[in-house]
Amino acid sequence: MRFMITEMDKAWSAGIVDGEGSIEIHHRGSRRVKHRIGEKSEDYALLLGVGNTDERMPHRLGELFGGNVGKQDFDPGTGQLRMYYWRVYNKRAASVLRQILPYLITKREQAELALEFYDVRCQYVKSGQRTDGARWFPIAKVYKDNLSLLHKGKRDGDNKITKRAGVIEQPALF
Repeated sequence: MRFMITEMDKAWSAGIVDGEGSIEIHHRGSRRVKHRIGEKSEDYALLLGVGNTDERMPHRLGELFGGNVGKQDFDPGTGQLRMYYWRVYNKRAASVLRQILPYLITKREQAELALEFYDVRCQYVKSGQRTDGARWFPIAKVYKDNLSLLHKGKRDGDNKITKRAGVIEQPALF
């Protein structure tokens, strides 16, 4: 059951995302789409996730924000522990990021870029464009690549992401 999320909950969640979280632009390839039976489709989606060996952390995030909470069992012979995870996609991921953004430190730039991606994606859809087509993929891929660069900490001398200008120079969407 979800309830009123306090500022303390948001700050705690931001700390967890900063330390244990992942902000991604996820390429969902070749899945069947129900409203177009038989057609295969691809898309890019905003993904926010947290994984930890302590199940309380992902469960608490699920209580606060909803989403998917689950576990991944590992082979005991490898010495890896069971992993618990929490994931939200697209609209819910953007909502969570907007709520915790003021408290993010290490993943703040990633969150800002991910939100920019999501807003552009929403504008693209509102304009009647399909997000599984050739016009959208190059735009989404630039965001995905830039987010990967931020994740890896690769920057140019001006402390900006190396390919960021590629997003700004994209042709008009509408």
